[in-house]
Amino acid sequence: MRAKWLVSTAVVAALLGGIGSAGAARLFTGKDIRDRSLTGRDIARNSIYSSNLSPGLRRAALRQQANSQSPNQAASQSQPGATGPQGAQGPQGAQGAQGAQGPKGDKGDKGDKGDDANLPTAGSWGVIDRNTIGSPDQELRSGPADPPNGSGSLNLAVQGAPAFTSSAQQEKSSFGDETDFLGQQLSSIGQIGFWVFTTGEDAGRGNPNMPDITIEVDRNGPASGSPGFSTLVFAPPNSTPNQWSDYIDGTAVTPNSGPVGWYYTSSDATCNISSPCTFAGAKAEYPDATIFTVAVSKGRDFAWQGAVDAVRINNDIYDFEEHGVVRRSAGG
Repeated sequence: MRAKWLVSTAVVAALLGGIGSAGAARLFTGKDIRDRSLTGRDIARNSIYSSNLSPGLRRAALRQQANSQSPNQAASQSQPGATGPQGAQGPQGAQGAQGAQGPKGDKGDKGDKGDDANLPTAGSWGVIDRNTIGSPDQELRSGPADPPNGSGSLNLAVQGAPAFTSSAQQEKSSFGDETDFLGQQLSSIGQIGFWVFTTGEDAGRGNPNMPDITIEVDRNGPASGSPGFSTLVFAPPNSTPNQWSDYIDGTAVTPNSGPVGWYYTSSDATCNISSPCTFAGAKAEYPDATIFTVAVSKGRDFAWQGAVDAVRINNDIYDFEEHGVVRRSAGG
């Protein structure tokens, strides 16, 4: 048994190098060897193999080999090396198949209601800024009460006397058409008037205290020079408060010094604010007059809050509605 131990210790390296090689040509046993007479150099390298050793002796040889390694060798076997540089990115792969459709999402909020293409517009009618003073309310609205045409009207609200006696505080509104009547002869208008909704408060502030119909004109028409520009004003008498008036016919009003009737704002006119005249008289004073604008106006006198509807000019009625101005035939 001692001889076998000597063999194992002398040839550890040889055994490891020779594992797996061909077997020895002749087998011998301990009986053939005298104790302590065999040394490592007496045994040729790769001539004894691990298969010739007992399992216990093979394990002992492997333990001896492991214990004989240097610290650097052990560290190199137990620790990973440093990470190498990252390689270049590879080409993009082909697009994968489309995934299954996801579940339907929640219903979104309802959007704002768009404008109705069938609603009327104001057309050529609107606020005449250059004739507006202060900050009066001039608004197309529904109502009040039961308007004479359609369901809407033009609401007007201006501040004035008696609360504001200074002309610097008194407001003026002007809502009209600066396009459709431009250049027409004043004499071509045979019928003109409107409907008014006034209040008891309005009547208590003055008489007359009503909206006006105003016509801006060039009094000499196509000719140049004097008498030139002026505004022809129709001032009607007060109507019954808190309800719609009957049709106020501007061609049939009897003038008085109220003033009620028609007058030019220019002091050189015979038909002036101190001496109003009929519509026929106003046209006759300047037979060549042409029109610039037609409007509904109120102000610089008494405060007033009310409504106007359906301005009539010849056979057309301009019906004020909440969403616009509708041109209707006076016959229906």
